[in-house]
Amino acid sequence: MGGNLFTNTSSINKAYVKRTADSLFNEHLLDLGVSRYSFIGSTGKSSVSGDIDLCISCSPLNKATLTRHLQERIGKNNVKISGQNIAVKYPITGFHNHYVQIDLMLAEKDKLDDVVWLMSGDGEKGVKGVYRNLMLCHIAK
Repeated sequence: MGGNLFTNTSSINKAYVKRTADSLFNEHLLDLGVSRYSFIGSTGKSSVSGDIDLCISCSPLNKATLTRHLQERIGKNNVKISGQNIAVKYPITGFHNHYVQIDLMLAEKDKLDDVVWLMSGDGEKGVKGVYRNLMLCHIAK
């Protein structure tokens, strides 16, 4: 399970994933120029997720600027750059003082669907996207 970058975050039940992601998008990302997001990995497919993985329509070149703006809105200690991604500690919609880590992967607007496909996964019993991609690379080789 993911979501270990912040203290006091917990896993999230599938029933709350979309509402929580929509809250981050509608209350913050949309105002900052992000026009779309999609779930990646097994987020929204597994009954419980350790974190929420989103791919957003934002150029990776704008990662530092987006991070700074999110820190201003959500709090400096609640937004961190983690490799190629931005990690956000965000309240789970419908709960008081319960937080989940949301990992934002940035993709160019015209590449969002391609990145989402590459990063797609399945639920608890399916194949992780990374293993599928390794298999496809092996076959192509």
